Amino acid sequence: KNFREQRRTMSQCEVTPEVLDAFKKFKLLKTKSNTAMVLKIDLDARKVIIEKTVEENASLDDIAWDMPPAEPRFIIFSRMLTHDDGRVTFPLALIYYIPTVDPRQAMLYSSTRTELGAKITVNASLEARDSDEITDEWLLEALKKR
Repeated sequence: KNFREQRRTMSQCEVTPEVLDAFKKFKLLKTKSNTAMVLKIDLDARKVIIEKTVEENASLDDIAWDMPPAEPRFIIFSRMLTHDDGRVTFPLALIYYIPTVDPRQAMLYSSTRTELGAKITVNASLEARDSDEITDEWLLEALKKR
């Protein structure tokens, strides 16, 4: 491989059809509560994998509490939102959790975030550097602005 191809390969990670299929099913869940899917990168395989799915009564605060202090994650969160006119919707947010990590790992997650964002449709894309930032109020505020 030439240098340019090698560099591109090192900074990219595959979003597999399995993850995309799981996202489609997740998006179509008929639950009347918050749901979540947590994704991470398998660094050896260079693939996005599903770490955890919560199909009912997901708590963003609990998910944030479970975040490792030095490993990035992607959190897809569907949150119940009651509008001023009484309508109830379940917008999807992609939360990119990127604590201080090795620069190569940060670059890998960043480039994968771009690819993931191009392959899934969400209502909001957010970033947090510390798990303490990831709260229900923070997400609600962001979703109301959209």
